[in-house]
Parts: sequence; structure tokens; C-alpha cells
Amino acid sequence: MCTTGQCPPVPCEEYVEVGRVTGAHGVRGEVRVEASTDEPVKRFKAGRRLFLVPPSAQGSTGRGGIPPLSLIPVTSRGARDQPMGKGQVAWLLALQEVATRTQAEQLYGHMVYCALSDRESLRDPDEFYVTDIIGCSVIDQASRRLVGSVVDVYSGMGTHDTLRVKLRANEADIMNSRIRYCLFPFAKAICPVLDLGSRTLEVAPPEGLLDLYTVEPLKRPLSEEAKAQKLQQLREQLAREEAERHARGQQQVEVQSSSGQEEAADDEDEGEDADEEEGEKQVRAVRLRRPGLGRRTGSLRLGRRRT
Repeated sequence: MCTTGQCPPVPCEEYVEVGRVTGAHGVRGEVRVEASTDEPVKRFKAGRRLFLVPPSAQGSTGRGGIPPLSLIPVTSRGARDQPMGKGQVAWLLALQEVATRTQAEQLYGHMVYCALSDRESLRDPDEFYVTDIIGCSVIDQASRRLVGSVVDVYSGMGTHDTLRVKLRANEADIMNSRIRYCLFPFAKAICPVLDLGSRTLEVAPPEGLLDLYTVEPLKRPLSEEAKAQKLQQLREQLAREEAERHARGQQQVEVQSSSGQEEAADDEDEGEDADEEEGEKQVRAVRLRRPGLGRRTGSLRLGRRRT
């Protein structure tokens, strides 16, 4: 088994967390795992490729806000569940690279990952992997304004899973060196559109939901210089977004206007065609009354003119 220093950093978006090692079990190198996957039998079955991340490499931040993971590749020898009481279950995982209890104890606190390419496709279009949701930008569907970003997903809080959203910083947040969080039920009525391609979640929050936020102070308060800089950046960003919304609104108005004119033109053409048919009927009727009278080339049509 390779050591942490020998494993190259790998972008975490290529891997999915499936559990955490909480201790050793027995004398044959098994580790006790707290599973964070709905399908531990599949994830931990014999022969499955897994990756361990030591505690020292967890929480480090890389470029673009994505923490690079120092992965330790391992192979499962199989797993079995162990009831822990009160409805909780732990998984006893055996690894080919771990043969003794001493080696297993050294893995305490390691996170267990599997490759993103190894996970199965979900059949339900309204079902998503937690790792796909975390990090998505949250957009207000009505105003198209940025609300914040998803930072966590909670289960067991009611009928629906719950998204923890870090709200976009406003001027009060910057001046008070704070972060605001809001909980969104992951229900279709409130989170109607999740686009994994663009990593955006459109929300339609009920009135008052965004006011039910919690506040956490920054670990290191912002300096006056940092506050001024962030305020300037925020105002410039808001101005750009407002200009983009205005431009999109103008485009929509032009498209609707153009579409309306085309429909009106089509209606006029249909009306003219109907008038021409009526005019031809009148000409035929005149011909019946006065044989030899016809519409010569260049003469006005007997229908209505377009004005």
C-alpha cells in the first residue's frame, strides 16, 4: 500500500465518498466503516477498487476551490454488516493490502472513496448523487439572481432531503465578517431544475424562506482593506449581472415582438387569401351576369387592400 507522500494529488470531482474508517475490528486487518453510500454491498464487494484519503489530506483547498485528494489505492476482499443497535449498522471491510490489526488501526479517520466512473447510473430522473449536488450554484428562478451555492446535503430531517446553501455575501455580511446559511428542502416544487451540465440549481423559494438563515462568523475577521476590496468587487459584479439581465430582457422583448409581427403577417396573408377567393367568386358571378367581362392584366383585384 502506497504512502500519502507517494500518491499524487487528484481532483476530487473524479471520485465519490462512500464511507469513513471509524476503527479496527478483530485481528485479521478488517476496518469498521461508517458508510455514506446507499449501496454499501455493491461499493465494498470483493474485487472493488477503493481509495483511502488520510486525515492529513482532508480539507485542503486547491485551485478553483476543489481540494486535491492524495489517494491511497486499495482493493476490497469483501465486507459484512454489523448491527450497532438503535437501527444503526457498521460495515466491516477487509482490504487486500491490510492483513493485521496494527495496520487497520493506522487507518482510523481515513475517508473511503470510489472512482466516479465505477458508480452506477441512476434510473430515476429525480434522483441525484450527493456529490453532484454539492458545489452547484443556486439561482432564483424568477429573478435569475445568484442565491448562493450548495455546501452540504442532510438526510433524515423530514419528508425530503435538505440542502444547506451558503448564501451569497451581501454588504452586511462583508462589513460584519460573517457567513449566512439557509436550508432548502430538496423538493421539486422548491428546487424545480437541477442542471448538472452547468452545475446550477434553480430554486423557487416560498416567501420568507431566505429570511430563515443562520449566521456564522468568519474564523478571521476581514481587515478594513479587505472589506473595501470585497465591497467593490461585489458592487461591480452586481452591476454586471444587472446589465446582463437587462440585455436578456431586451432580447426576449425583441423576440416576442418579432414573433408577434410574423403571426400578424400570417394572419393578414390568410385574410388576403380569403378576400381574393371571395373576389374571384364575385368575378365569376359578374361573368355569369355579363358574359365577356373579365379582369384584365394590371387591373385592381376585387379584394381588400392591405393598409
